[in-house]
Amino acid sequence: MTKIKKDPRPLLIRLWVFQQERAPLPAMLVMASLTVGVFANFAHFSLRSFLVAVGIVTLYLIQTRTSDEKKDFEHDNQFHKDRPVQRGVVSLEELLVINRLSIVSQIALYASFLDMRIFLFGLASQGYAFLTRKEFFVREWIRQHFFTYYFLHYIQLVILNLAILNIIKPVGVAYWQLITFVMLNIIIVEVGRKMFAVEDDTTDDTFSAQLGHKGSALTLSLTGIAITGGAYYFINGHAQNYLWIILPVLATGFILNSAYHYAIEPNKTNANNVKYAGIFMLLAGMLSVILGA
Repeated sequence: MTKIKKDPRPLLIRLWVFQQERAPLPAMLVMASLTVGVFANFAHFSLRSFLVAVGIVTLYLIQTRTSDEKKDFEHDNQFHKDRPVQRGVVSLEELLVINRLSIVSQIALYASFLDMRIFLFGLASQGYAFLTRKEFFVREWIRQHFFTYYFLHYIQLVILNLAILNIIKPVGVAYWQLITFVMLNIIIVEVGRKMFAVEDDTTDDTFSAQLGHKGSALTLSLTGIAITGGAYYFINGHAQNYLWIILPVLATGFILNSAYHYAIEPNKTNANNVKYAGIFMLLAGMLSVILGA
């Protein structure tokens, strides 16, 4: 293996480059704020609880990203040689320090509530994160089963959401409904992100490779429709400020149009469009509930 030439710039600059390319902090803060915002919309909560919950979700996303860099190191060496770790911008050892700090910080934040239920959910979240980091001790098998891999990894976000729900404590709405809505928004971004152009679909770890271009386009479309249905459900059942349903309706139109063109011609332009459509759908779906319900 060719030795990686280390970037000579200061660590903070190198970490800034890493987050820009692999884990943009603004995007993670927006995602965390929207998730907690959806939950908080149905609760009486303190500003401290809201900010701590946003902090926990953001730290968890950082933890996941830094863990995945190590898990995917060999794969990225082969297929993604332009990524920061492969270029020597940051090392796995440096990312491990960030990973450990994010874990310790989360546990401290959970403990700060002096509530055993919250703390135990925090420990459960970290316990499952450990299993995903170890790929459930069946690395070779699980990597050969794409949908099992994703399903088991999505469970960690369900547990994280349960932990956050126990901090925010919404009322008048079932926890499973809130979690389902948030998970659909996460899934649509992940599906759109892994719908590649024909010339770029060189590995089997994408939705377009597993479902085909038409199948992944259909999946994206149905998920967008489900998010719009979920937003309508929350708005209709609570404040009934129906004006805000226009956001996910417009986003769904963008999803359907982008998915259609991608299914017909899966080139780079259309692949980028479905990725942005998924992000737009997440923003529109969550904001519609926060503002309309």
